[in-house]
Amino acid sequence: MDIEQTKENLQNRATAFADDLKGRAASMQEGAGEALHRADVYVRENPVPVILGALALGFLVGVLVRTSEPTPRSRWNDAREDAEDHLRDLLSSLAKKGKKAYKKSASAVRDGISDATDAARNIDLDDYTDPVTSWLGKLWKKVH
Repeated sequence: MDIEQTKENLQNRATAFADDLKGRAASMQEGAGEALHRADVYVRENPVPVILGALALGFLVGVLVRTSEPTPRSRWNDAREDAEDHLRDLLSSLAKKGKKAYKKSASAVRDGISDATDAARNIDLDDYTDPVTSWLGKLWKKVH
């Protein structure tokens, strides 16, 4: 009789464990669906910033991927290399956070994007725009 009770007890525990796992899986699926819906609503409500962000990211990735001929070192090249390093760090950080977030819930993805956004805000744009402004000023003087 003792073996029968143990067997029945184990079956009950296994059933309860399976039910718990099903409930958690359904909860995670619901959370992911909700996060997807919120992202969709945000994109629909704010299309201009999303499009500009995508264009900026595409431009920066294009600059990184583009092969260029060796040119003499200049302030612009230094600034571009710094921007590439910052972007590589940012993308690597985002990739690491994305891998972790994939294993977690939708809130982890939101936190990872928030951290990457904060890191992007810390980049000093003046370091990259000053060489371009200087170059355009020289070009303008040559034309006129």
